[in-house]
Amino acid sequence: MRLLGIDTSTQAATAAVVDNGEIICEYTLNQKKTHSVHLVPMIEEMLASAELALSDMDGFACGVGPGSFTGVRIGVATIKGFAQALSKPVVCVDSLKTLAFGVGPTDKRIISAMFARVDEVFCGVYRREGDQLIAELAPTVLTMDELLSRYADKPCIFVGDAGAVHQEKIKEVLGDAVCFADVRQNIVSAANLTLLAEKEAIESGFLPYDEISPLYLRPSQAEREYEEKNKGEKE
Repeated sequence: MRLLGIDTSTQAATAAVVDNGEIICEYTLNQKKTHSVHLVPMIEEMLASAELALSDMDGFACGVGPGSFTGVRIGVATIKGFAQALSKPVVCVDSLKTLAFGVGPTDKRIISAMFARVDEVFCGVYRREGDQLIAELAPTVLTMDELLSRYADKPCIFVGDAGAVHQEKIKEVLGDAVCFADVRQNIVSAANLTLLAEKEAIESGFLPYDEISPLYLRPSQAEREYEEKNKGEKE
């Protein structure tokens, strides 16, 4: 099974091709959030280097967030376009699970946390059982204080950019019970996402392109501003 997967939920745009558990190629650009400009040319360059075409894929894998609203929309729209044009199926993987998968084997809880805004984080908590990654806390949005209060004194690994942003607070609360993923693991990897998607496709099957949608955990800034404006007018 040959899959092309992408994730654009963070400032990193990442794409990869996996063929029956083997990583064929992976390109990642961790710079500015200009995914609308760089994503498709990056995929084209990657495929050309690997002497592959989109039509050579058996399906596509899409990171659906949570994360940047604009970034997630770009990734989902791109994969929908590929899948519709080529009549190929799709697998969706949440970006927090992809981060946790990248940590590798451990007996500690894996806390995936992405910076959302101010003191809020997009987060999910996972544990390893053999080759399975089990979710203890499904993707949600919490303040860092709320998240830390649930896992005080429990051995865990933080992965994702929120761990770096809030590292002092995390160490203060969790002390010796916590460790942090390295800088490479904190970036969502399309190769990891596509490996997860391949496993999901084998176990649960694919989805048609029109059934994939972004994983949003809170209203967008525009929606919040609209609600605040309407609230003010009513008052």
